[in-house]
Amino acid sequence: MTTTAEGDLAQLHHRAPLVIDQSVLERWLNPNLSPSAIEEMTIPAEAEQFNWHPAPPEVGNNKVNHAGLITPYDGPAAAIQPSLF
Repeated sequence: MTTTAEGDLAQLHHRAPLVIDQSVLERWLNPNLSPSAIEEMTIPAEAEQFNWHPAPPEVGNNKVNHAGLITPYDGPAAAIQPSLF
């Protein structure tokens, strides 16, 4: 699940992983929660909670799956894809 990216993270992408705080985890797992109760728990995490690094160009290929996809990448920079909008 994703939510709105905040701070410096928003410069990389408009979405960020949704972080569920440990203090509300049991409540989050309740299948009878109302939509408003769920919304209260989906506050975007601060960018400082994340670490980010360059990723290999093959990250976007759904046919590729290996541990190197989640480790820092120090190879040549991939070409920046221009905006389609």
